[in-house]
Amino acid sequence: MGPYEKESSRGLNAAVAAELRAEKAAVGMTNRTLAERSSITVASVQRYLAADRHIDVNVLDALALALQTTPTRLIQAAQERMTRSGELAAAARAEDTETIRLGDD
Repeated sequence: MGPYEKESSRGLNAAVAAELRAEKAAVGMTNRTLAERSSITVASVQRYLAADRHIDVNVLDALALALQTTPTRLIQAAQERMTRSGELAAAARAEDTETIRLGDD
């Protein structure tokens, strides 16, 4: 599947969740404070950050505002994360292929 996975723990949703976790850590915010500032329950914040639940636009906006960033910045960073991840995976596959070729000689 592509970046728009049906599973919340994969694709763009998972990358956005990772960016939210990174932003939260960067500003030293707890889940409780993020929940209070975004008017989202602590349990829901935990599920969004764990990529256990799809993050809709309104939720992303509230979380971004609470973290003093923008949904656009979070999505761009998530897309970059996915690109890097894809490049790393491709490099690992290429390295594995080269290792197999070398082993066949």
